[in-house]
Amino acid sequence: MTSIFRTISSHCRTISSSSFKCSLKQTTKCRHKSTAQVNVLAKQKLGKALTLLQGKSKDNMENEMFEEHMFKIIEKCHRDKVLFLGCDISSRVTGYGLLGADGKGIDCGGIKTDTSPDVIDICNEIEEFLNNEIKPIIWTNKYKGYELNIIFEDCMTSYSPGRFNARGLMKLAQVNGIARFATEKSFGIRPQLIHPSGARGFFQLLRAKKGDKTVIKKRVYNYVTEYAPHLPWLDNGKDLAYDMTDGYLVAMYARAMYFKHAILADKLLWESVDVHPSILDNNIRAAYGKVAIGILDKNVQEWLKKRRGVIGLGLKEEEEEEAEEGIGDNVVNM
Repeated sequence: MTSIFRTISSHCRTISSSSFKCSLKQTTKCRHKSTAQVNVLAKQKLGKALTLLQGKSKDNMENEMFEEHMFKIIEKCHRDKVLFLGCDISSRVTGYGLLGADGKGIDCGGIKTDTSPDVIDICNEIEEFLNNEIKPIIWTNKYKGYELNIIFEDCMTSYSPGRFNARGLMKLAQVNGIARFATEKSFGIRPQLIHPSGARGFFQLLRAKKGDKTVIKKRVYNYVTEYAPHLPWLDNGKDLAYDMTDGYLVAMYARAMYFKHAILADKLLWESVDVHPSILDNNIRAAYGKVAIGILDKNVQEWLKKRRGVIGLGLKEEEEEEAEEGIGDNVVNM
């Protein structure tokens, strides 16, 4: 019996060693190539996917079939029982926005948290506030069986002179971390982090258009209140409005990423456009597979970004123009 185990063990070591050498050879092979060469080889694994995502295919029928499949995935996502809670957490003010997978705004709110200098007191206040505001909503029969996603706006990862002092940046990071921990314990869901620049970039709010002198937070406010005008943005006062819309924009972006992941996970779609099978299998990645997936991810996101108004992820072009001009009853001068 012992000799059998020794034989099996020896055989396993041989296979493991062989696999390692193969993997090492493959890795070494990749390392000798430039980034441009690796990208070219990775794109070859993606078949016709990039051509179709970028709208460069000359086959109209193929384009139509691809778009139709994409829209069907998006329609299904709209019907999913999923909620997105976006939170802008800080030591002074906390705001949140809640919306469904269908894009309909459910609630928003905010609270001032500057009553105590101690981060523990601040986080206790935030936890109690979210419990009192969110749980009564998600526990109703209307949202029974829904999946809740909680997203926190990530704090800055580097020091910006003139915007934050070092002590303020450290306090913000402490509040964010403790609040995430408390929220996970309370809701049983670990809040994910999304940097505000990612959300603002997707909705093209990072840079003001020519002639627009509004600050970034005002542009976010105008955009979000135009997208969800029925929510009580001003019920808690002007001081909280910007943080509420910041939280809501993060939730909107998380919803867009949910759509993106659903598209990337649809094997039938990618098989139909000749994406290499190994790219679609997480356990059997081909050479350059990781790079290929990264390229595909980026292009799907760009596809969604360009159509965000058409597919209900954001405002349509004419609505964006109104938001830029500050048209609407919800606009606040701060």
